[in-house]
Amino acid sequence: MEKQFSIAALEFEKIKEHLSRFVLTAMSVEKVNELLPDSKLNVIESELDTLVEMHDVLKYDDAFPIDELKDVRPLLKKISAEGRFLNPAELLQLLLTLTTSRRIRSYIKSRIEKYPRLFKITEALHSYPDIEERIHRTIDEHGAIRDTASPKLRQIRRDLDQKTLQLRKKLENLARTYAKEGYAQNDIVTVRDGRMVIPVKDEYKNTVRGFIHDASASGQTVFIEPAEALELNNELRKLGLEETHEIERILTDITNEIRSFLSELHADIDGLAEIEFLYVKARFTNQINGVKPHLNADGKIHLKNAFHPLLLLKEKYKLPDQRHSIVPLNLDIGGDYRTLIISGPNAGGKTVALKTVGLLVLMVQAGLLIPVEPGTHVSIFDQVFADIGDEQSIENDLSTFSSHVRNLSSMVERVNERTLILIDEMGSGTDPKEGASLAIAILGRFNNRHAVSIITTHHGALKAFAHNTEGIRNGSMEFDQETLLPTYV
Repeated sequence: MEKQFSIAALEFEKIKEHLSRFVLTAMSVEKVNELLPDSKLNVIESELDTLVEMHDVLKYDDAFPIDELKDVRPLLKKISAEGRFLNPAELLQLLLTLTTSRRIRSYIKSRIEKYPRLFKITEALHSYPDIEERIHRTIDEHGAIRDTASPKLRQIRRDLDQKTLQLRKKLENLARTYAKEGYAQNDIVTVRDGRMVIPVKDEYKNTVRGFIHDASASGQTVFIEPAEALELNNELRKLGLEETHEIERILTDITNEIRSFLSELHADIDGLAEIEFLYVKARFTNQINGVKPHLNADGKIHLKNAFHPLLLLKEKYKLPDQRHSIVPLNLDIGGDYRTLIISGPNAGGKTVALKTVGLLVLMVQAGLLIPVEPGTHVSIFDQVFADIGDEQSIENDLSTFSSHVRNLSSMVERVNERTLILIDEMGSGTDPKEGASLAIAILGRFNNRHAVSIITTHHGALKAFAHNTEGIRNGSMEFDQETLLPTYV
């Protein structure tokens, strides 16, 4: 059977928005976007146990060395074709990722007894000491190619320095002569088009032999490369081209070495993406004080002081003097009874209770820890249906009640013992007697199929039905008789 989860009605996407605040690279952006609930208990159990370890790393241990992780997948794709090479900036990105990978592996390995599940992930990461050392030796922290990158490059740059010094001395002597003879305003040497030139007054441009490269905005000065400097400038240009070719050769050589490890690097990036996503989920867990509940596949839900995570975060991000206290939810279902009918005052917390149960179940099945107290139990479901709020569709010309009936019809068709059903104000939006009759018939179907259902209502007939039907129990939100205000309990 195809799995179905009421993602929108329970605002699971908003949880993903909060997760996105902690991503480091595009790898986790993609994983957050793709995050959906699972229904395989053993997979969820394993994911939560691993997340608990990452949570403990961040909360109790030394700083986790992940901050410099980069998404180098585009770089690996670039060099998958022969003949292409990584530029210095790209090599530095790769170096940061390789270094981060090595540090993460070492960090977890030194704590293997504390984090055995994380070790299973990180032990597969490869080390590339030769590549790391080669990049370090070739490129400095600013992305410049070091003179020591190759003996030939060192010699080319020595020749460049010598020729540059020789040319500058020659031009400085000429500049002093031109200034003395009045051909130039000052005895300075500058650069135009990558060649050393002397600024000469426009009226003397035909007196000074050489090549004019540029003129000032006013037109009063021209920049001339004297004939005496042409040969040295040509030698410098040739050395510059040799330097460029040697740098490209060096970068190509390093890239070829990296290319030989492409399959290992792709596997490592997959592992690092998994680690980063665990880090993102653990950062989020710290924000909501998340806990791993006990899991089961029997429909049993026992919430101890559970908070709706979005309400919790909304208050957390306020200034301390503007925060309001949130009343936790305590709820049991799935044992002696599998259907709970909740009644109580308007704005008394019935809808929030529904959303809290549904969202916490979705979060657990998506591999997230939840804001509850230890001792909480959560069941894993194949389907989570929620009909909450006004889902009137103007586009489809459906009234609120019609939309409600459409949702109920889908639930009736698909319901089984591995289904969680959450319905707000069941049977509302139409004639009270007809609405109550419809609700009773549908609740009977849910109960006979052994689904776990939590329903809110104002219909007395539903409460009477629950009182007289095995497997269904009434519940209510409390109302303070003195203050005439709901307690949200």
